Amino acid sequence: MDLEWLETFLAVVDRGGFTAAAEQVHRSQSRVSAHIASLERQLGVRLLDRTRRPAAPTAAGEIFARYARDIVGGVGSARAAIGALKGLDQRSLTLITTPCVGAALIPQVLARVTADRPGLRVELAEGSWHDVERRFVADGAAMAVLPRLDPPAANGLRERVLWREPLKVVVSADHELAQDAGRSRTSGSCDVPWCCPGGSATTPRMSCAF
Repeated sequence: MDLEWLETFLAVVDRGGFTAAAEQVHRSQSRVSAHIASLERQLGVRLLDRTRRPAAPTAAGEIFARYARDIVGGVGSARAAIGALKGLDQRSLTLITTPCVGAALIPQVLARVTADRPGLRVELAEGSWHDVERRFVADGAAMAVLPRLDPPAANGLRERVLWREPLKVVVSADHELAQDAGRSRTSGSCDVPWCCPGGSATTPRMSCAF
C-alpha cells in the first residue's frame, strides 16, 4: 500500500472534496481520484461516498481514516526524528513556519540560537500550514512554528502552545459588531464574512462568540 494513497485519502476526508485535496497534496485532481480508486481496489471496499457533495467517507472510510492517520503520523514522526538527528550531525535543521511568523519572530530567535551554537544552519520552509503533516514527511523537518493545528496534529506529532494572541476585528461604524462596542455581553453570537489572505475561492466566514 503506497503511503501517498493514504495521504491523498486523508486530504479528501479533511478538506471535504477532491478539488481541495488536490490543492493540499499538490497533485492533479485526476491523480487524486486514481489514488483513491487504487486504495479502494486494494481494500475491496468503498471508502468515499461520491454521490454526496462534498464527498464524505463511508462507514468503512471513517474506520480506515483512523488507522491511516496513525500510519501517516507515525511515518512523519519517524522521518522528522531522523531528519533532526541528521541535522544535528550536519549542524543543519529545517523549520516549517508561515511568512508572518518567519518575518516577525524567527529572526530574533535564530540570532540567539546561532549565537549559542556557532556553525548551526537553520533552513526555513515557509508557506501554507494546512499540509504540515505531509511536509514533515517530505521536507524532513525537525520542528514547526505555526498557528495551532485544527484539527490537532495526527498521532506521532507532538504539539505545544508557545503563546496566545488576541484577535481584533475591524468593521465599519454601522456594523452590528460596532454597535456592541463598549457593552458587556456574556452571551450571543454573530456569523459574518471576513477577509483572509491565502484563502480559498469561497468566502470564509467568521463566527464570533460573546
